[in-house]
Amino acid sequence: MAPRNKPKIFITQPILPEGLRVLQENAEVHQNGFDRPLTEDEMVEIGSTLNPDAYLGTFAEPHRVFSERVMEATKNLRVLAWNGLGFDHIDVDAATKRGIPVTYVDVHCATVSDQAFALLMCAARRIAPAFDAVRAGRWGKEGNFLNMNFMGNNIHHQTIGIVGLGRIGGGVAKRATGFDMRILYCDEVRRPEMEATLGVKHVSLDVLLRESDFVVCCVPLSATTENMFDRSAFGLMKKSAIFVNVTRGRCVDTDALYAALKERRIQQAALDVIEPEPLPSDHPILELDNLLIVPHIAGLTQETRTQSHIDVANDAIRALNGFRPRRLLNPDVLRKRPLAEAPDSMP
Repeated sequence: MAPRNKPKIFITQPILPEGLRVLQENAEVHQNGFDRPLTEDEMVEIGSTLNPDAYLGTFAEPHRVFSERVMEATKNLRVLAWNGLGFDHIDVDAATKRGIPVTYVDVHCATVSDQAFALLMCAARRIAPAFDAVRAGRWGKEGNFLNMNFMGNNIHHQTIGIVGLGRIGGGVAKRATGFDMRILYCDEVRRPEMEATLGVKHVSLDVLLRESDFVVCCVPLSATTENMFDRSAFGLMKKSAIFVNVTRGRCVDTDALYAALKERRIQQAALDVIEPEPLPSDHPILELDNLLIVPHIAGLTQETRTQSHIDVANDAIRALNGFRPRRLLNPDVLRKRPLAEAPDSMP
């Protein structure tokens, strides 16, 4: 057992050995023993009994487990370390008020941008149903004209609309330039540098929805983006439009998306995320033939996952040792709890 003077870290989701090794060398490590996410009540119980110095999460929880209740119950809490960019499950304001730094990881952004374009391409060229047909033996039975059942859409020289031009959306825009696409974007923040270098055009959401052949959701979940893709939004899109979501399922009204797909008011949807997750096996949206969906894997590659788990572990240890983490979500916390600059030798 680690010496008692080492800080305690509780990990809410499994972590790769590379990240675990960093933590175990510097802290007393405890892990979620269930093969499922913990509820807020369970986290409150852990906080009041184990009372860790840090919580570390490696996957977005379906409950707001890093809530003010959990922080209040965890009297020794000094760090919230999160392996990602979406913070809807963290009460960041409550953490800042208590002097608790919240760390994040952004190494996976390019990987998520890859996934957005992969979904877009698979949907446009109907890759999944074509493969399913071949695997089912239909090519041999029906002959060469089977291919006429899977006529897709061009990607090159089409219009892509990116909602949210942050790290992920900007990566999608960069990839779109390789296909000579017309690139529209909608964001609360203008991106003049990307407008100049990538040729992206800032437009209103309504204009983007009306003019885009592909609509890609890249916004974080917030009070203003929850269910932003509703019946009205899908009603503005072209009937030939393909909708892609790689951020948070709750940015989309699932019932409205189901209706739009079922009634063919849009052509297709390609999703990495959905509400709810995991999606029940009997959910009616799974019966549709114009939906491509995968189980929230956009940031999951061997290279990215390994590096992100190392990064989140290193930043947790930095903050526990009184040093500023490399990636700090709530810099205002430094007014409440100053942190020193780490030496160059520190990972």
